[in-house]
Amino acid sequence: MATSRPQPLFYQSSKCVALYLDANIRFQLSLRCPAFQTVHQAATLRIHDLKMRQDDFVVNDTTFTLGVIQKYTTTPTPESVKLRNDSGGIQYDVDRYGLSEEDGIRVKKCKLNNFTLQEELYIAHRVLERRIYDNRYKAIQLERLAHHMRLNNQEPPYTHYLQLTMTTGTVQKVERLEYDNNFKISSDYIIEKMFGVARRKVQIKNLQIDREALDLQLMRHFQNAEFLSFAGTGSLKVFNVNQNNRIHFAKCNDVETDFADFVNICSKVGQFYSIGFQHQTTVEEFFEMFRNLPGAETGKSDESRLSQFPECIIISMSDETELNVWFEKTNEEDKVYCNTEFIVKIKVQNRGHAHVI
Repeated sequence: MATSRPQPLFYQSSKCVALYLDANIRFQLSLRCPAFQTVHQAATLRIHDLKMRQDDFVVNDTTFTLGVIQKYTTTPTPESVKLRNDSGGIQYDVDRYGLSEEDGIRVKKCKLNNFTLQEELYIAHRVLERRIYDNRYKAIQLERLAHHMRLNNQEPPYTHYLQLTMTTGTVQKVERLEYDNNFKISSDYIIEKMFGVARRKVQIKNLQIDREALDLQLMRHFQNAEFLSFAGTGSLKVFNVNQNNRIHFAKCNDVETDFADFVNICSKVGQFYSIGFQHQTTVEEFFEMFRNLPGAETGKSDESRLSQFPECIIISMSDETELNVWFEKTNEEDKVYCNTEFIVKIKVQNRGHAHVI
């Protein structure tokens, strides 16, 4: 009896399947299967963990690195170039010689200053017996050669590719595209192709953004996040842009004027902010900033009474709302996102929730 051939899924069925596929499997399918790209762009993308960093980003357990690599066409690739390619390549715009605009300015200065690169080469040569400098010595030689070829409009013996490296554990996959001398546009194209952010929703359970990869324009896209947690030192000014119901800062560094601006945006009952502190003295200094705000009073709330530090600062916001500020030792529940000794909690409550003492 003949076995029937598997039938392809219809469009609506494919969208349903795509919704429950791991995000990285969807990325791979969209890169390799043109017929799946329409489904990938239309179906909501669900990501459990997304980490945005300056040099790469991590989706669940896979790290994506984008860079420009250099491949020699007729001769073996030098070791220093191999090492740079293996580490993800160059992450800025370069010309066909592998030099940036800043390098172009530098080469003009070199002509006036009797080739600074020759001086660097001489210094590296003096310490060549120390192996740690060996790759630097060769890299300077290659850079000097690239400058020479550009000055003389010579054809370089290598080409450049835009490389997307996907690393999961010890398994690494690579996709390469022709590099058109514009890293920003090329990287935006790949990210758009993967996430399709302009065409459909992306649901992220846990999002982590390094400070170097964060800007206020990017922050505006996270208004619907249920819980934002910022690693590193932050500022209350971020709350002026993001009015999510739940935000946590690992650390905070502010001046007194920032507190007044922050209080002005606390208007919705349920808004809840927290900040980590390692030492009690810094918590008390932070508290003093709130205590000095106009209309601030000292009291107790149901939450602060349970703490080892039952005092609560009460700031009237309107006839219906008030701001409660208290601190406590970080408990087991809060340790999921806060690894400091103390945690300050700031919450907008209905008027009368806390009682003045």
